[in-house]
Amino acid sequence: MNVNFIDQSNQRKFSNYKKDCNDIFNQCKERFNLPKQTTVSCILVDDMTMHQYNHTYRNKDYATDVLTFVDDQDESYLGDVIINVVALEKQAKEYDHTIKREMCFLFAHGLLHTLGFDHQNEQEEAIMIAHQKEILQHVSKRSYRKSNR
Repeated sequence: MNVNFIDQSNQRKFSNYKKDCNDIFNQCKERFNLPKQTTVSCILVDDMTMHQYNHTYRNKDYATDVLTFVDDQDESYLGDVIINVVALEKQAKEYDHTIKREMCFLFAHGLLHTLGFDHQNEQEEAIMIAHQKEILQHVSKRSYRKSNR
């Protein structure tokens, strides 16, 4: 396994998604021909911690769902994908899909950022979304929560 999974959220239920993150990472390594020894970190944090990161490193005074810090010093280490578990749960509910699906989506999104993909314009966004969809279809197909509707 090449994902350093660090749960700082104090909600151990998210550790159930380690395997999914590793599966996504393996999809990316294969898709982009990354060396076998390549690693990345997935760090789970709460809303307040994410707010602090966003304020400190991006000068944005709010929490966001995912932040990516690229490591350009170590060829085998891509960087950190930081996921806000409060936003993860909220968005899963808003989009009417599972926690697993949202976790996989946010991790894939952040991972693509570590690989240099972005969404600053429509063309970049279309490329990034296409990669996300392809990666996620192999790991976490869109799955909906069970509802009473």
